[in-house]
Amino acid sequence: MVHCTCLQIHQMRCFAYCRNEWRRVSFRTIDNSCRGDIRGIYLRQTCQTVPLMKLSTKRFFTRQEIDILRTSLKIERKTALDYVEFEIPFENIHNKRRIQTSTNHNFVVLSIILFLIGMFLIGANPELSALAFLIGTFFLAFALFARKKTVTISTYDGSNIELPFTNKNKQDVLDFSTMIIEASNQFLLNKYGRIDRGLPIDSQLSKLEFLRDREILSDEEYDNLKNQLLGREHKSHLGFARSQ
Repeated sequence: MVHCTCLQIHQMRCFAYCRNEWRRVSFRTIDNSCRGDIRGIYLRQTCQTVPLMKLSTKRFFTRQEIDILRTSLKIERKTALDYVEFEIPFENIHNKRRIQTSTNHNFVVLSIILFLIGMFLIGANPELSALAFLIGTFFLAFALFARKKTVTISTYDGSNIELPFTNKNKQDVLDFSTMIIEASNQFLLNKYGRIDRGLPIDSQLSKLEFLRDREILSDEEYDNLKNQLLGREHKSHLGFARSQ
């Protein structure tokens, strides 16, 4: 039996740290325990709060490390000349991501200009024309080679969390971006989604509306929790609906 620390529960999924790797496992909960299977490994471990996780990426001379902490995201970015370290609270992280590939248009435009110059000089100066074609081809090839592939998660303060990826590590980066969003959602759900009828109702309703507006709670989940708060029929438990 291998004991693995469960990162969080969300729609019948669990991220577990097992044998020095983060892996996603399916599970069912019985008395606050997690059970799942990772490549034949049987898991049974009490679910805990979000532990530290890290993703390291490198693009040319820029190295970036991102840690998922209990209440925030920590980002360290290093270049040959600069170093910056900062944290982004989970409250500021949007729960949508964007996957994109962008090309440096300056190099593309430069290569087109060189091609045009080469065509113009074909008759007058073949050697210079060939050189223009060669340099233009180099810049075009470099623009295609250096295309920037990123997973971008927006924040509510206007900045972006960018996770660069390659074809080799694309799935790992996608999985990590999912962990960021789900860790943020789970933190906000735990902080603002608890129902206590002994406390003022208005402030708790505002918190539930906040979770609904952030799409952390569905309309149905919001209505169920609101009914519980107002003492109506008890329809569901706090948190995400479980899928079969």
